[in-house]
Amino acid sequence: MSKLGYITAGCLLSLVMVSTAQAHYQVNCGDNNEGSSSNYSRPASDWTIGFEDDSNGNDMVHGQIVDNEYALGGGFNGLPGLSDVGVQVRTQNYGENFGSNNGNWDYGVVFDTGPDSPDRERCRPRDQDLWAGFDGNTYNTNPNDGYNPGNVLIIQENDYGCDDGICNTPDDEGSRPAGFFEFEFSELVDITSIDFFDIEGAENNDNAEIYFWTDVVQNDGSVVEQLITNDDTNDDHWHMVDTGDNGWTQIVFNVEGVSRFRIEMGGSGAIDNISGNRHAGGGGQVPEPGTLALFGFGLALMLWMRRRSMI
Repeated sequence: MSKLGYITAGCLLSLVMVSTAQAHYQVNCGDNNEGSSSNYSRPASDWTIGFEDDSNGNDMVHGQIVDNEYALGGGFNGLPGLSDVGVQVRTQNYGENFGSNNGNWDYGVVFDTGPDSPDRERCRPRDQDLWAGFDGNTYNTNPNDGYNPGNVLIIQENDYGCDDGICNTPDDEGSRPAGFFEFEFSELVDITSIDFFDIEGAENNDNAEIYFWTDVVQNDGSVVEQLITNDDTNDDHWHMVDTGDNGWTQIVFNVEGVSRFRIEMGGSGAIDNISGNRHAGGGGQVPEPGTLALFGFGLALMLWMRRRSMI
């Protein structure tokens, strides 16, 4: 019997043996919807983090922990397409405490969604909902059913074999809320869009929000971070969109002058293709609101005095 025959037979046998509560883990190993890696349009951008390779061009593999692969220094060369700007990636899992093994942070890891993913070789896979192809959500400006994004980033729910930097059994955290991803840049950037995968129903809850910060210069010359306001809602955050089961969505943000952003995951799911541009102001910071108000008052006073002198 061929290897595929043994695998398929094993799957069918396990289907008979498992309980109903476990049945959702079972798959037909020979019947996978692999999806298509065809391109789809996205806003123009200078750089994109797709988790396919690091800043040195090294392939990123299923289960690899992502933290400084796009940083400046330490052997890494910054953002793909923008090598003089770096980013540090941090992950927090609300339900676990792996931080003692990882500098007080938990594990954000690569999950290979493609047809050759190691997860597809398991008769009891960790997450079949993160297998390509993904169906496009109607929120997308360019929905693409059957989409294969390749690698995506998940909040890892276990620490099996993670000590060497590559976790043995990648699986996205299913607690609600699950935790967050945080990206901190070495200088200000503009964020154009981010792709989201398999965020459905109860996972798209009040905890599923995205926050952006910018650097603000105070009157004394010091710099502090300030939350950026969502112009569409006047809130200090953007809310997640329900992708549906095994679905995906591209959210276009076009947020300028970002020093750091955080994606709060309301439950299981994944992110990919974080795209952006060099900020027009370079590495500078925006003035403190109080400084802008003072400038405006001074300008109004000068205009009033000019009009008075003409009377």
